[in-house]
Amino acid sequence: MTGEIDYSVEIEHYRGPKKPKMTAAKAKKSVPTLKFLASMEISLNRAQETDSAFLQDVITSDNCPEFNGCITLESAEKQGNTSMQGRMQTTFP
Repeated sequence: MTGEIDYSVEIEHYRGPKKPKMTAAKAKKSVPTLKFLASMEISLNRAQETDSAFLQDVITSDNCPEFNGCITLESAEKQGNTSMQGRMQTTFP
C-alpha cells in the first residue's frame, strides 16, 4: 500500500428506459421438478398433521403448551431434536 490511490472515478449515468423489456431467455416458464413438488406435498401434509394434532390437544387437554408459531417440545422430540439444557448465567456487580 505504498502507492498512491487514484481517486478519479468516471461516473456514467444510465440513459435507457425505466422499465426495460425482459429478454426472451429469462422469460421462459418451466414445470417444477418432481423433487420440488414432492417436498412441497410432504411439507404441506406435515403442517396439516401438526396443526390438527395441536388443535386436538387444545380441545381435549387441560395442560396444553402455548403455541405461538414456535415448535413445541413434543414435536421437537418427535423430530429428533433434543431440548435445550438449562444454561447457567452468572452476573457480577
